[in-house]
Amino acid sequence: AYSSVTHMSFLLLSLSLMTMSSKVAGVMMMLAHGYTSSLMFYMIGEFYHISSTRMVYFFNSFMNSSMMLSILFSLVFLSNSGVPPSLSFLSEFMIIVNNFLMSKMFF
Repeated sequence: AYSSVTHMSFLLLSLSLMTMSSKVAGVMMMLAHGYTSSLMFYMIGEFYHISSTRMVYFFNSFMNSSMMLSILFSLVFLSNSGVPPSLSFLSEFMIIVNNFLMSKMFF
């Protein structure tokens, strides 16, 4: 839920700038948020379906059982936090750069 709030605050900042590049960055942010959020909910649901528990303690054995699944979990969670090779990072970076360019234009 906290990541959704931060993603939507970046989106609001992007749409308030009203330039074409900020609109493109906003659409990229919407796509990145949609993909990462749905993947995170799906993967947590699969963990609950397999383990029948929500305890984080059992998550370690779940990650040790499948290396591919643990890599996918890590990539999705890192993408949600905005690590550089992800679409989330690219859109956040574009929004921040557009914000600085617009602030220099007006001040």
